[in-house]
Amino acid sequence: MAAALQPRALNTLDAAKYCGIKPARLRAMVKKGEAPAPIKMGQRQNVWLREVLDRWIDEKSGKLAEVSGNDNEWLAD
Repeated sequence: MAAALQPRALNTLDAAKYCGIKPARLRAMVKKGEAPAPIKMGQRQNVWLREVLDRWIDEKSGKLAEVSGNDNEWLAD
């Protein structure tokens, strides 16, 4: 039996669940620049890449001591 497909990009509800927070909290954190901004897939559809969310959570947790390079827009200030 084939393994279930794991989407690379997550909609707002799934991204929030993946991070363990509510969708409204994720949107508020994005608005304040505290979380990575989503990718616009269409006029009304935003998605987050799993690897971007993983990196953000690792950075917030202190798992990554230092960021090498700046490949995430939300890190640029």
